[in-house]
This record gives sequence, structure tokens and C-alpha cells, in this order.
Amino acid sequence: MKKFFPLMGVNEPPPTNYDFELLKADETNSNSNSNSNSKISNVRYACADDAIAGMGQLTDHCLKLHGWSSKDYDSVCNLGRGKLLHEFRNFMLANVLPPTPTTPSGPTQQTKTKMNIVFSTQSSNSPNRNLLFGKQISFLKTYLQANNLEDFVSISVHRMSNEDVKSQVKIASEANVYITACGGGAITAMFVPPGASVILYYDDKGVSGLKGDKIDPALLDWDYFNSASYLRATWLQISEMNDDGKLDLFTKIIGAEVERFLSN
Repeated sequence: MKKFFPLMGVNEPPPTNYDFELLKADETNSNSNSNSNSKISNVRYACADDAIAGMGQLTDHCLKLHGWSSKDYDSVCNLGRGKLLHEFRNFMLANVLPPTPTTPSGPTQQTKTKMNIVFSTQSSNSPNRNLLFGKQISFLKTYLQANNLEDFVSISVHRMSNEDVKSQVKIASEANVYITACGGGAITAMFVPPGASVILYYDDKGVSGLKGDKIDPALLDWDYFNSASYLRATWLQISEMNDDGKLDLFTKIIGAEVERFLSN
């Protein structure tokens, strides 16, 4: 509730510890125009024994398993839904960070003098995807220094689980490049501004699916990120992420993003 209510524009949290019998009694009293002083007479949210809530036709993986099963890659759910995904992102962004008179277009459209690179560390509890990005950060700083780009680039490191929803959304919405491990914690990357780059590290070896089947690789939520056309997704393997060649590739990818930022 703390995570999703603000995104939906609900500022007042619902009551906790629902009592279904009390709810039924309250409904009966309401229908009979009773002035009963029910303990939950001001409940604004429905409870049900069976219920479904979600994004409707917008979904990160449709009726699939995120990418844990090899069959997940046989079909695409979100192809052609880039505009809808972007509009839903904007809807949630406005609920959490509403535009102000001084910034009528919102925080993602402000003119920036520095490119903002965000590392989202330890975004997963899975040991294989609990990444600190130590070498990537070190190599990137060396690259920027060697190419005299330090004055044009800002690097920030965040563990999003330590941030509240508003802070997470704000950090992502101001990023030009957002780096994370794929999985549930990576969905914060959906708030990057249009045209931003998202680099997703995926577990490419030794991955077990929900039934113990080996999945190689596991590009979790690839359907969403590859269909969200307002951002640009790049997938990199975890198993080789600290190899010199792949570190060099990583800095070249960032270098291309820096050139694109400076050209604009």
C-alpha cells in the first residue's frame, strides 16, 4: 500500500486489519439508512474474498512468468503499446511529483547542465542479481577523467529499497542513464524521462525457473522494457560484467550516451 497508493493518486491510506464481518454489518446498516456508529463507517476502499487489481491491458509480462520460463520468449504482449506505457508512466509521475507553477512541464523536462547517471544497487534479493556495480563505477570514473568529461557528468548511487516512493520516482525521472539488475526492483526505471537509456544486467547462467528448470538466459520483464519505446533498453550479462572486455564495452556505451547528451 505504501508503494502503490501514491502512484495511483491516493494520499490517504486505508484502514488496516480489515474485519470482513464488520464490513458486512456496516454495509447492512448503510443500506437500511441506519445511523449506526460502526467502527469503519468511513471506509473508502472495497474488500472482497476474491479480487484482481492491475493495469488492465498494460502489464509487464502478460500471462507469462516474467522470463523464468523458456516459453515466455515465444510471444510478446506489449508490442505496439509504447504510447500507452508512456501515458501510464506520466499518470503515475504526476500523482507523485505534480508539476508546479515554476516547472510547468514537470521535473523531467528541466534544462540540465549535467548528464545524470544513476546506479541502482542491490535491487534484488537474489544473490546472483544483488549487484553493487563497484567495478563499473570505478571504470566509468576513470573513463570520464581520461576524456575530460567529469564536469559534464554526475554519478549517483542509490539503494532504492532505502528510499520512499517519491524519492525513487524523482531519482529515476531525472536520470539520463539508469543502471540496474533486471527483476522486480528494476521497474523503478520506468520513470526515466523520454529518450533516457536503461542498462539492465541479466542473469545469463545457472538460473533456475519456478519449477527448477534451467533458464538460460533470464531477461526478466524483457517484454515491458523492450516495448516501452520512450526509453532505450540495453541488456548486459552478469556473468561477464567484471571482465575487462565487458567493462570496456560498458564505458563505451556510456560514452556514446554522453556524446548524445552533449550534442543536444
